[in-house]
Amino acid sequence: MYNYKENDLAAHALLITASQAVGKTTIRGIAKDSNIYPTVQALRLMGVKITENEDLYTIHGVGVGGLVAPKNVLDVGNSDISAHLLIGLLSTYSFTSFFTGNIDLRSKPISETIKALSSMCVGFIANNNSFPIAVVGSDSTIPISYTLTIPSAEIKSAILFAALNTAGKTTITEVKSTNNCTETILKRFGANLNISKDMNGHNIIAIHGREELLAQEKSLDI
Repeated sequence: MYNYKENDLAAHALLITASQAVGKTTIRGIAKDSNIYPTVQALRLMGVKITENEDLYTIHGVGVGGLVAPKNVLDVGNSDISAHLLIGLLSTYSFTSFFTGNIDLRSKPISETIKALSSMCVGFIANNNSFPIAVVGSDSTIPISYTLTIPSAEIKSAILFAALNTAGKTTITEVKSTNNCTETILKRFGANLNISKDMNGHNIIAIHGREELLAQEKSLDI
């Protein structure tokens, strides 16, 4: 059982990580008025069984690399968290995924996420690096060493979820520290992820991809 606190990124990261684990995970406490629905709906469209009972979400994970191509366009509404994390997650599959959102989301460029994932050999079709966007995924993505000059936990999380299904070690250097809930969640599910400091005091996050994640029964504090 996982207890969710007031942290939107953590809720999305928990759902996505649980979908990539082997086994069943239950998450308690995601607010009904949270912006989590686009992530839940997208995961369902990609073959993940998710049930809801009041404030309980039960996710039956399909394992790393176990998603199927969505048959519909993925509408993430105004959730830039859903957008970044799902784009990262789907970038390592050999199919094209189509994303759209509302007018607010369409005004937000995602150039840094596109830049990072493009260096992993992911393709994108977008107008002015904004939504709507097509992600031309690849199952032959390459690990990267990337310096995150823009302090964004969402961009960092997109890279981490792409790295999860990429063979080898991906390294992210944070010039300025950001919310680390995605790293915490991935480690709790058994990801081979380590965090250290460089000589300048910057965070160095290293993750080894294509390793199995397991659903955990212990409570998680975020």
